[in-house]
Amino acid sequence: MCWKKSLIYAPIFGILFYLSGNILIDRENKKKTGSEFLKVVNKIKNDKTSVWMFPEGHRSKGQGMLPFKSGAIRTAALAGVPIIPFVISSYQGQLNLNRWNNGEVIIEMLDPISYNDLPKSEYKQATNDLRDLMISKIKELDKEVKRPEGSVVPNYDN
Repeated sequence: MCWKKSLIYAPIFGILFYLSGNILIDRENKKKTGSEFLKVVNKIKNDKTSVWMFPEGHRSKGQGMLPFKSGAIRTAALAGVPIIPFVISSYQGQLNLNRWNNGEVIIEMLDPISYNDLPKSEYKQATNDLRDLMISKIKELDKEVKRPEGSVVPNYDN
């Protein structure tokens, strides 16, 4: 997995996280970020490692899904591997630890998408298309999932 390098400073968790093989990227240092992603690409190619990337991260704070960053597509294209998107039904505001039944959450993996022959000039559009595909699937899952009464589904149309 790729994570922000600052996670290493979390007591006990950080060092265990690093020692378990997770790749930590210094996102604050813009000059080093490119070379850090190349390390990820090399790890994927040489070690046949699968990498989990979260193109939207934790930035939304329950406001639906913000625009994706293009690092996942860039990394997959450079490594010559497909992206396998996975989506999770919305659960914002659904969980309540004082309730026995918190409904359900559905997780689904979509078909692999290859970006090997994609020109760099199309990365941004491909990133937007991937986001739209994932939002469409989340909306489908949100119609199917069983929720507790009063749960509100986030608006993804922003």
